[in-house]
Amino acid sequence: MPAPKERGRGPKHSEFLVFSMSQAAKLGYNTAMSSDPARDSSWDKKTTGVQRGLLDGTLKRYKGESVPKGGCTAVAADDLTVNSNVPKRLEGGGVELKQLQKASPTSLGDAQVGIIRLDAISATKKDLRYIGMVRAWSSCMSKMGYEYETPERARDDARWSGSVPSRAEKRTATADMACKKKVDYLAEASSIQSTYEEKVIEERKGELSELRRNLKVWQKNATRVIDRADG
Repeated sequence: MPAPKERGRGPKHSEFLVFSMSQAAKLGYNTAMSSDPARDSSWDKKTTGVQRGLLDGTLKRYKGESVPKGGCTAVAADDLTVNSNVPKRLEGGGVELKQLQKASPTSLGDAQVGIIRLDAISATKKDLRYIGMVRAWSSCMSKMGYEYETPERARDDARWSGSVPSRAEKRTATADMACKKKVDYLAEASSIQSTYEEKVIEERKGELSELRRNLKVWQKNATRVIDRADG
């Protein structure tokens, strides 16, 4: 399976970028993170170069044996996706994904749903109702002393870096949440996006049906692999 990705300073919030005022005042644009150093350590810090090489196949030989092309990750992906119809590419919301045959079932399923949802998110951002609401939010922020065209610009300000949010980040995030509450951002954005999601589901129902079929095959393959290991 693919190695876990490094989390950096913690995952950001959903596409609606809304969270509590108290959390904004305490953590800025961060989500709550574990204080356990062992859990916060990255995958690379926990593994050796040999282990990573075996996983991704960059290590060509190990103890006199050839390492399969693509490493253990590719072998596991092949075992778990056999007899399924893995798409050669996925496209949605202006994003394209290729080389999907090398991915694990979990990565494939998440990627396919995510890429399809990007169509709905992209359409939402172009909707005049959403554009008008964002302008109202920006005006509210400006009156409070913060100049940002969109909520994404506020969240992704280059000044917000490091594991500990600054006072400026906390104040900005707090003002952001206050303005979102004023323009009813969450309710409006989710309502608009839900409409587009229903449309995308109808337009891409063939792909989603194929994904459902694949999920059943992947589950059977996983059971077979576990039974084989136990036997």
